[in-house]
Amino acid sequence: MRKQTEGVPIAAIRVAEITNGEWRGTGGGIGFGAGGIGLFGGGAGGTMHQETERAKEFKPPKKATRDWFRMMLPLIVIGLFAFIIGDQSRFGKILVGMTEGDPAVPATEFATNLGRFASELFNIEWYLPLLAIPAAVYWLLFQLPKRLEEEDKRLAKAQPGDATREAIYQRLRYVEADNVVFDPISGREVSATNEAIMELINVLIGEQPQLEGAKP
Repeated sequence: MRKQTEGVPIAAIRVAEITNGEWRGTGGGIGFGAGGIGLFGGGAGGTMHQETERAKEFKPPKKATRDWFRMMLPLIVIGLFAFIIGDQSRFGKILVGMTEGDPAVPATEFATNLGRFASELFNIEWYLPLLAIPAAVYWLLFQLPKRLEEEDKRLAKAQPGDATREAIYQRLRYVEADNVVFDPISGREVSATNEAIMELINVLIGEQPQLEGAKP
């Protein structure tokens, strides 16, 4: 079993191998045109974020966050429903207009049925999609707060697990000579890849009660 102080904490390596900052640059030149020769110059700047490949492999576990897509899914469905109804009815009109009375276009059963379906939609092409507006307002006023409350409860339940994962991550150490990451308490070690590290953390979470008793 390795010594508990062997290697370097992977969290420290990640911090050391990430660079955040700003960049600035200037440039100039000479341009030739029909009106003659001109000089130009300018400058640019921005922010940069760089990290080594090893720092990418040592990313910490993701924490639970609000699932906005799941929360807003009913609103998305309402919008898609309104769009599809309006769009498909107009498509049916176009199709009927292109095929009706045209001997060059065979009156297939599919085209006939689609034309009938489009005819049924003519009357609801405009007012049915408009019903999506009050439906969306109702959902935002009365349903979204409930969804936010449910999501907050889910996040509250996930916080202890996130804290445990973070604590395990902070104690993992990297041994460069063997290119492995190991846990100084359990002695378990894995290859220095993010996938293997996340699997190790999940295993150690299951062993957490036993490991608490094994601490010196």
